[in-house]
Amino acid sequence: MGLVYDGSNKTKEKYCLNDILYCGPVVLRDFVGILIRIPTHGILIFSEIEKTFHMACLHPKIRDCTHLYWPKNLT
Repeated sequence: MGLVYDGSNKTKEKYCLNDILYCGPVVLRDFVGILIRIPTHGILIFSEIEKTFHMACLHPKIRDCTHLYWPKNLT
């Protein structure tokens, strides 16, 4: 069994975990900008992020409790 924390739950001092966590820089490009540039270049490439899940630092004992479901066919 793993613990799940509600990061939006506020304390008596009106703080929540989500408010005090460090927010790093945005490392992804602006999605709207990408959508706008698609007609300009005429090519759009998608890639799988399935292996990214395995890069997350999860304790081996709780990995079986977390599953992502990937569609086999999007059409």
